[in-house]
Amino acid sequence: MRTFVLVLEKDLPGSINLNNLSEHRIDVLCRVMTSAFYLDNDFRRDVKLIIKANNVVLELDGSRLKGVRPDERTNAGILRKVLSGGSQPGIRALPEYVIPEHAFWLDMAGEYYKDKDPGQDPVFVVGGEKGMTVPENANKISLGKKSYLASHCVTILNHWMDVREWSTRK
Repeated sequence: MRTFVLVLEKDLPGSINLNNLSEHRIDVLCRVMTSAFYLDNDFRRDVKLIIKANNVVLELDGSRLKGVRPDERTNAGILRKVLSGGSQPGIRALPEYVIPEHAFWLDMAGEYYKDKDPGQDPVFVVGGEKGMTVPENANKISLGKKSYLASHCVTILNHWMDVREWSTRK
């Protein structure tokens, strides 16, 4: 199972305004959700998404996730429900999440991602709209010389893993 960790160096709001998703950049979270789990006419069950904010950690498990859609408003409604204490199949709040040592942190100064071996169950750490603080000794990878949106980073990494799986099939 591949895991994406979206690091938000801010608090998530207690309530989400579905008529203004750019407020608190909930639209970014929803785009990352779509990029992590959706294919054209299919859903990735082999993915986990960890949303790590200052005030909450949410785990979205593709193998159990129900009710999400590829549109931002539906996913924002689900996040609003969970953040206000409701439940949703496949989403749970965690007391904390410790990013594993073997995780790959996206960083412009990192090694080119295709030169690395992601291993069997990779963990990729992506920053939100304001970036993230990358530990000095982190395993850093770069997608190239351009800075991409967090959702695009997830799409690129999913594609890389899909191609690796496809090319090793017998």
